Amino acid sequence: MKWREYMGGKLDFLRVSTAVASLCCVVMLGFWLRKKKVFNAEADGALQWMLINLCTPCLIVDAFLSNSGLDRLSTLFLAPFMGGATVLVGLALSFLATRVLSLSRKESGTFMACSTFYNYAYIPIPLVMMFFDSHVMQMLFLFNVGMDTSLWSLGVMLLSGKGSLKGALSHVINAPFLAIVISIIVGSQCSVNPLPVAASRLVHMIGQATVPVALLVFGSIMRRHFSILFSPHQTCAVSVAVILRMICIPICIVLLSMLPVSYELRTVLRIQAAMPSAVLPVVLASQYGADVRLALRIIAATSMLSLLSIPFWFSVLF
Repeated sequence: MKWREYMGGKLDFLRVSTAVASLCCVVMLGFWLRKKKVFNAEADGALQWMLINLCTPCLIVDAFLSNSGLDRLSTLFLAPFMGGATVLVGLALSFLATRVLSLSRKESGTFMACSTFYNYAYIPIPLVMMFFDSHVMQMLFLFNVGMDTSLWSLGVMLLSGKGSLKGALSHVINAPFLAIVISIIVGSQCSVNPLPVAASRLVHMIGQATVPVALLVFGSIMRRHFSILFSPHQTCAVSVAVILRMICIPICIVLLSMLPVSYELRTVLRIQAAMPSAVLPVVLASQYGADVRLALRIIAATSMLSLLSIPFWFSVLF
């Protein structure tokens, strides 16, 4: 099956740019709402809780139970494994970069985490909704199990200087993870969606709120730390992180996608290659005493550049 047939048309630069711009508008709305004090720290916390424990699980259940397609056992293990593999690639490259840069121990951990971990959920999810089918969405959630595991183990170790398997598991085994496991088990036993029509519609509606809520929260977080984004300090580290995140690591992920894997997994890998740095490391950096300013600058720089990089990579790869 050719990519053009698989996705119903080639993804040109303008088409993807329009989609990314629409997502950016929602982020800016969250930024504005925080500036006007409609959002505050308590509101951010409440929205994040709802996002993780209600909206995302509903989106996962809707994606898995409404469509069949992931009935191969190998897929269930290969997708998370490939997610972890992209992290290992990023860590190797970012570690080599720290050998050249003059960074403190705190800065090195933050640099490696923000260069390595990309926005693997709340930017890819709306793009998959816009341009791909539900089987790719299923694969994305399975892939993200590996990303979650890596973030809450290796990511926490980088940002805190220490970590434990117990602490990592306590975060990985969360509502989205349980939704994936339950959906796979139930879906393997049912040829059609087992939920009543009313319940299925409710789950679908709540799941559709995932993306706008996530983007609003992202905008609010950016506004919260806006005053320290444009400091001239650490310019060299930020520049190297941008090169790694936007050029070097994407090329390596694209090479991984050339392995003999399914169309769905290949699509997910190529989507993830285009992503900017993840936002969650900022929260973790603050919690574990890492360099919050460096994390914010890397995330802000890669996020702004992604307005061009995402359309570029999509137009080249798809």
